Amino acid sequence: MTDEALDIMNAGTEVSSEQLRMIDQDADLRKACEDIFVAQNVLAREQMPAADVDEQLWLFHQRRRRARLRYIGAAILSAAAVLVAAVFLLKPKAAKEQGLFFEAVSEQQQPTITTDDGTTVPIRMVAQAGHPDRRVVVDTDQMEVEQLRLNVPVGQSLQVDLPDGSKVFMHPGSRIVYPNHFIGDKREVKFSGQAYFVVARDVAHPFVVTTAKSQTTVLGTEFDITAYEGRPEYITLISGKVSCRLLNVEQATDQENRRMGELWPQIHEVILTPGQQLSIVNSQLTVRTLTDTDQFTSWRDGYFYFDNIPLRDILREIGQYYNVSIVSLRPWLLDYRMRFIVPREKGIDYVVKTLNRMEKVNAKLHHNRLYINPKLE
Repeated sequence: MTDEALDIMNAGTEVSSEQLRMIDQDADLRKACEDIFVAQNVLAREQMPAADVDEQLWLFHQRRRRARLRYIGAAILSAAAVLVAAVFLLKPKAAKEQGLFFEAVSEQQQPTITTDDGTTVPIRMVAQAGHPDRRVVVDTDQMEVEQLRLNVPVGQSLQVDLPDGSKVFMHPGSRIVYPNHFIGDKREVKFSGQAYFVVARDVAHPFVVTTAKSQTTVLGTEFDITAYEGRPEYITLISGKVSCRLLNVEQATDQENRRMGELWPQIHEVILTPGQQLSIVNSQLTVRTLTDTDQFTSWRDGYFYFDNIPLRDILREIGQYYNVSIVSLRPWLLDYRMRFIVPREKGIDYVVKTLNRMEKVNAKLHHNRLYINPKLE
């Protein structure tokens, strides 16, 4: 212990932060340092003028004070760094806790059609009497066979007529790829988002809709597809008959099959009849019979129609259609199941008034953000 004290109290030696910590925590070491300090001062007083002794004592205290300040400063900086890191790491969570579960796009875009090489194709948007969706018209008579990519941004919805006479009613945030002229033995399109298809009947040329997860084949029918990226996929048949096949099953390895176990679907292709809905969740196919398909046909006819649907799903579609952000600090409110029917041609203000008249929640629109709160008593 005395050797450690001598090292610390050696004349001219700078006291480190670690040594200060040792002195503070070890009573015996602290007492030894104090004894050496007293002895040094007695000896100094005998060998030098009083003024020099006072100067050396002042310098010692200054060295010790600087060392302690360095130690405290380092601790403060370390704590500040931890605090900044914690704020940075928690920022995404904090944003989520603010209740924003649908965010509008900052700049409203318009529907576009491009070709394989990125060339923009001129289009005309034609208003339709008695229907909120405009119809997109493309002059393709003089074009060679091209794959056209139609993008419908958030805040927009429209109807597109395909070359065979089929009609597609596209929801906001959807995309379809189709040729300006169908050739070959089938009529194939690629799709993502949500749309209602009215397919022109042609037995000799099946109509095929390919998404990231499935391939739906029809001859002539009406059906709805919901196939947003990263979300479960739904295929709902309204009339006729469709065959739905799960994609990429053939590429699954034995290990993947074992890992999935019983969840791995035993059937990879199903035939739907009117009123049935196929869901695809994690490569598992499930078919159920709906008691009401008005939600899908009403969209085709220009209405929002929800019956016993969670408020969360209703608000998400409202946000996509009107391009407004949805905020709720009470997540349990979003679990309310509601019946909600309004014409889509009505503006967002009308939708907000209708929500409030239902007396389930208090909805308020402010700066393109729709706030959902508990009903005011």
